[in-house]
Formats: sequence, C-alpha cells, structure tokens
Amino acid sequence: MPRRHDATIGEGWDHERAAGASLPGRAFRPVTWWPVRATSQAIVRHRRVPYSVPASRVGQKLRLAAYWDHVEIWDAQTCVATHPLGVAGQPQLQLDHYLDVLRVKPGAVRNARVVRDLGPLLRAYQDAFFQTNPRAYGAFVEVLFLFRRFPAEHILAILPRAQADRCFTVEALTTYLTQHTPAARESELPAPGPAVVQPMPALYEELLREVSP
Repeated sequence: MPRRHDATIGEGWDHERAAGASLPGRAFRPVTWWPVRATSQAIVRHRRVPYSVPASRVGQKLRLAAYWDHVEIWDAQTCVATHPLGVAGQPQLQLDHYLDVLRVKPGAVRNARVVRDLGPLLRAYQDAFFQTNPRAYGAFVEVLFLFRRFPAEHILAILPRAQADRCFTVEALTTYLTQHTPAARESELPAPGPAVVQPMPALYEELLREVSP
C-alpha cells in the first residue's frame, strides 16, 4: 500500500483488509506432530520425557501431538493416551496402561514405579497389605484394578481409614467406596475407556522393568 499521509488509520485498514485473504474454514490447532515408537516398556519419548502407552502398543509406530500443556499419542485414527506435558527426566506413567501386564506377572507389583508414583497413601496401604498378606501379589493387583472402576482421588481418600480397619480385600474396599464417597459410586461413573489388548507374553519382562529417564 502506498504511503499516504492524508489517510486515516481506518482508511488504511480498509484498504489492507480488501486485499487480504480469507480466514481458514476451520479452527487452527496449536500443535506439533512427532513420529514416535513404543518401546518394550510401553513408553514413547518426546523431548527427553517418557510417556506411557497401553501395553498392547509395544513396538508400534505412533504419532505424538504436542500441545502447550499436554500431549496426545495417536495411532492412525485413535488417541491411545493423553498426558500432561512433562518435564525432562520425569516419566509420565498411567497405571491403567500396565494393569493387564501386572495381572499376568503380579510379583512385579512390589517395585513397579507406576504403582509407587500413586503416592504415599497407596504406598502405606501397600506396606500394610503385605504385612498382613505376605506374597499375596495377585490379590493386591486386583485391588489396583479398582482404579479402572473408581476415580483415583476417591480410592486414595478412603485408604487410610481402610488401612486402620484392616480392610484388605477388593470387596471390602468397594463397600468403603460406595458408602463413604457417594459421588464415587460405580453406577454413576462414565463407562471406562476401550479395553486394552494384552501384548504377547514374551514382552512382559521388558514391560515390567522400571522405567528410567
């Protein structure tokens, strides 16, 4: 546009707007896409941050969508995992991605990082559980499956009382959840996500090794 000292700002804007292109027909997604591959530990890495994916995705090529505050991990058509945007060296792990593997190899539950990362309330309950039921690894894994049925914050909230009452069965914990946290009643929760297909047994040992940064 030629410089015109006698034109107002509004007149100049009208001239530029007439020559401008139309806005796109769909909203702009502020995201960058990255190719990733799921390791034998059901992990993909982006900018030195490990993110977990369902165990059934081991070895698969996936795509990671990086937003300003979270990441999404996709196969060709489906979002298979979502995590908050992580900090380098601090793994972002979801228990649900490993539950089916732990059911097959329950002994790994004692040292699984994904279990420890759920916090001190669960660690204290886990210690008390195994003091009462040494080597009852499979039974504790079934307790962890409650995280597929109830919100994590509701489960963690009732653990101190359940521990004090020596409540160490899935049935008893379910009763605590429905009686003491009415909002957590299973019938009121949304349906869980898609079922996770278990990987081949040969992958279990690698999957259950502790994730290192």
